[in-house]
Amino acid sequence: MHAFQNLTMSKGTQSRRSAPPRRKLLLKPYRRSTLLAKRKQQSYTIGTIKALLQKHSTLGPCSSDREFARKENVPIATLRGWLARKEEFLQSKKHTSNATLSGHGHSEAVDFGDALASFMDSVRDHEKFLTTAHLVTWLKNHQPAWLDSYLEGKVDPSRAYKALLGWCQAFAHRHGFSQRVPCASKRTQEDLQATRIEYAQSKDRGNIINIDETGVHYDMPPRRTWTRIGKSAKVDRQQKHSDRVTAVLAIRADGEIVFMIDTYVSSRTQVVSLHHRAWSAWRSCGAGRVADVST
Repeated sequence: MHAFQNLTMSKGTQSRRSAPPRRKLLLKPYRRSTLLAKRKQQSYTIGTIKALLQKHSTLGPCSSDREFARKENVPIATLRGWLARKEEFLQSKKHTSNATLSGHGHSEAVDFGDALASFMDSVRDHEKFLTTAHLVTWLKNHQPAWLDSYLEGKVDPSRAYKALLGWCQAFAHRHGFSQRVPCASKRTQEDLQATRIEYAQSKDRGNIINIDETGVHYDMPPRRTWTRIGKSAKVDRQQKHSDRVTAVLAIRADGEIVFMIDTYVSSRTQVVSLHHRAWSAWRSCGAGRVADVST
């Protein structure tokens, strides 16, 4: 009897253990059958805004702004924003194709950005060293209140100083400065500019010619060639290099374009000579003709 009970209990436990686990019902992911169209944002130029504001000014006192916006197909919130800045739009002298009054890009978070940028330009105009430490010194001397408030918001002094250096470097990059290796100069930029102006004023504007050249390569050889393993890969010298022609555009200081007519070397013709730095040494011919040599 006990053996039969044990046998039945073992079979019962075996049947319960071998039963597969119940599977959870998987919910199907919800997918929208129809996609909603994206809202298209309309942009308006200053010229269009001025025309609409002038048209709105001609309306009577009993007119409705909402009705005017519906008639002109303009959102009412956009129209109210224009009306709040009505004087700025009407008195603006910017081009009518512009989309904003204050220009594009991120606005400066500080009010002394122009002064700091002018200081940086003045230092470099005199060809002096300009480092991040100079910017920090300028902030200490001219903006101590802003500097104290900026440093107080940091966790510790070391992090505050690193953050200040990063702010100065980001400011320099935003205003078109980059870090470069300095080189010595014998004369300042102001002296060179004065010499250039003095030399240009001593010549007739019709005889001052500015030349821009561009090298054009054609009939370029292939970079690879099939050759037998163990054999040489040499080719003819004439096939190794590509042909090159120099395209030249010249214009006189008085605004006239100089047409390059002669393209050959002659003993009776004065030519434009180009030295290794690609600057042009010009000579005026008797009738104002300048020859071009393509090499």
